[in-house]
Amino acid sequence: MVDKQPRRHNRAWADNTRAERQARRRAALDEIARTAGYETWRKLETAVMNGRVRVVPADTGKDG
Repeated sequence: MVDKQPRRHNRAWADNTRAERQARRRAALDEIARTAGYETWRKLETAVMNGRVRVVPADTGKDG
């Protein structure tokens, strides 16, 4: 068996608890919803599920 160096821990992961990651993700989703005119992501999601809003993919400028 070959001795390997231990893997290096990514410092970006050091202080991230699950709750912190979820809070950051929720804040990012809420910001997207606000730009679409909804208070929260949950309200935008509900509007989509109820057929009041349609989701149209953004044009990325790529052919295909």
